[in-house]
Amino acid sequence: MRADGYDDGWIFPPFQEQRMFKRRPPVQEIMGHRIAEPRLTWQAWAVIALAVSLPVGVLGSLLDALMQTVFGLCTGLWCW
Repeated sequence: MRADGYDDGWIFPPFQEQRMFKRRPPVQEIMGHRIAEPRLTWQAWAVIALAVSLPVGVLGSLLDALMQTVFGLCTGLWCW
């Protein structure tokens, strides 16, 4: 046990209050103008789409190739 009361094996400090959803901070204003909230750009959406679709496409292709070698059925897009 350390001096601050946490065990050395303990990773996370105890929660004071647990909430299902985080509370949004109030809208910030500077000299009467509202600051826009941060949001994802189209480049971020493109990276997310690639990060999701590329592995799914590769795994699908591998499964199609496996089906073709094991059962002799061509189910991939290249068979149409």
